Amino acid sequence: MSNVGTVGNVVVHEIELDADVTSPRAARRLVAGALAACPSDVVDTALLLVTELVTNAVVHAGTNLSVTVEVADDFATVRVRDRNPGVVDFDGVIADDLGEGGRGLTLVSRLADTWGTRHARSGKEVWFCLGESTAVATPSPRRPSLAPDPAAATLLDEVLVQQLTVSEELHELLERVVDLCGGRARLVNDSAVIAEVGLGVGDFTWSTPLQIGSERLGAVELVNAPASASQRAFVSLVAARVAVVLKTQRLADLQAQERGASAFLAEASELLAGTLDAPQALAMLNHLIISAMADWSAAFHSDAHGLTVASVAHVDESSTALLEAKCAPGAAVSGALARAIAQRSVLPATLDADSVVLLPLVARGRVLGGLAVGRRAPFTPAEIVLLEDVARRGALAYDNALLYGAQVAVATALQSTLLPPELPVDPALEVAAEYHAGSAGMDVGGDFYDIVQMNDKSWFLVIGDVCGKGAEAAAVTRVSRDVLRLLIRRGVPVVEALAELNLTLLEQGPSPRFCTLACAHLVPEAGGSFRAHIYSAGHPAPVIMRADCATESTATGTLLGVFDNDELEFSVDSVLLTAGEALVFYTDGVTESRSGTSQFGDMRMLAELREPAFSAAGIAARLQRAATEFAAGGLRDDVAVLVAMVPRR
Repeated sequence: MSNVGTVGNVVVHEIELDADVTSPRAARRLVAGALAACPSDVVDTALLLVTELVTNAVVHAGTNLSVTVEVADDFATVRVRDRNPGVVDFDGVIADDLGEGGRGLTLVSRLADTWGTRHARSGKEVWFCLGESTAVATPSPRRPSLAPDPAAATLLDEVLVQQLTVSEELHELLERVVDLCGGRARLVNDSAVIAEVGLGVGDFTWSTPLQIGSERLGAVELVNAPASASQRAFVSLVAARVAVVLKTQRLADLQAQERGASAFLAEASELLAGTLDAPQALAMLNHLIISAMADWSAAFHSDAHGLTVASVAHVDESSTALLEAKCAPGAAVSGALARAIAQRSVLPATLDADSVVLLPLVARGRVLGGLAVGRRAPFTPAEIVLLEDVARRGALAYDNALLYGAQVAVATALQSTLLPPELPVDPALEVAAEYHAGSAGMDVGGDFYDIVQMNDKSWFLVIGDVCGKGAEAAAVTRVSRDVLRLLIRRGVPVVEALAELNLTLLEQGPSPRFCTLACAHLVPEAGGSFRAHIYSAGHPAPVIMRADCATESTATGTLLGVFDNDELEFSVDSVLLTAGEALVFYTDGVTESRSGTSQFGDMRMLAELREPAFSAAGIAARLQRAATEFAAGGLRDDVAVLVAMVPRR
């Protein structure tokens, strides 16, 4: 039973309610009648909030309760009191059998102008106040009396709708249908119940479609059919509003999925493009997939022997070993994937209660392997399309990594032919070398060195640099090294050998590559010394390391592969090397190593070589290390250092 009274200029409506499922409906009727003259946004908000609070009190307090509505000229206050002195549940969720979308006090905190709680030994109270902010500026219109129940025949005020989630709006619309028609009501689509409210038992015997144009989105279903034309009209109005809400939400979800898919593909493409390691590319592909849409993913490599699992990933790392067993040759996953690869098509399947998508990895028309992706929930068509896109990008990244690996292997093998397989060991002369490739094995052919031991106990050392990089430069490097080695072994004088090499390079084609080199013929003398005859063909002359100084040789000459033989000029520098003295050959990768805008340069190099040295290997390592440290480990060019040292006795 409800009571109405006044306190000053405030009209007070109050009702005592039992702790049962009929209480929320009775509270709604009280609030709707008490606030009939208020703006519609105040009424709509109050109805929504009192439903939540009363339902919460019924479920969590389990005692009798009272609802009080205090109405003044510019505000309305609603109070819900129960007889349980316990703590207010701020995050409570209403039991499913009530058919209510309870959300504790989260709605109150969002929608009320002010609100609070009071606690006493006799129970607790939750209250909220409306009207102080909603009536400012442009007031909402008064609610028209279109039906005996003031809450029954209107949709939600647009001011309130903007503050509600889709679920909250749909529940309140159903509440209004039940307020008008009684019984129970629910919203359904093709596969599920979206929302349900109301009391009583019985089957849903009446429905009206949720439809926009020719597209059917579901239906509003009622246990009790509308009893009048005005009730049917209102339910139809609610159905039209719900259809618009669902369609808008569906479009928003679709746009969000598309944005998410685009962002995921962009991130996946960037990460996959950043690796040139083939196994890492497949491992990264697996982890990208399980991070976004799957429980597990397995990548397979295809070769003449069939499918071999290359990488697996599972959201539960403890299940990785089991997944590897499921992907072993002859297992169900491998067999199903082999069929998908044979058809070159995506094959959805169900394996061991998992929904699985099997995809071939194809790049540049070649089948590289396959991908198996699984999870408990079925994959949607949109997710399968996204997986196809990811698999294409993964296959291309994997193919690029395989091609890069093949190129590195070829380049490494080619580069190894440009350098002596091993340095000779002889007590008469120490030789040592350091070599650093500027681009991790991919760019070959820039720098080379060679050491030839002659039958007369003399030595020939050469270091050179061919213009350019890559296969063409490597070919010129190989020619330069082999021609010079052959001529020197046959005893051809150095100047004549350089002229023959120049002629050979000129005959290489219409776009010959020039070559610079420095060399020395070391002839043994009495007492273990060596007479070094030094030549330069456009290359920095070697440094002569003495016990107390380091100076550059004065040898000069014309670079090779550009001028005719009659234009070549060479000057020989002959020096005597005694015990502890050395010749240090180097390429411009040493002196041109950079730190910012500064170069290592000749002066720093000579300063390094003025320090005492006890072995040829120590000299070579020290100079290479100094250039590397100067460039902070970022040497951008090939670096070669060759040292010949007369050992101390």
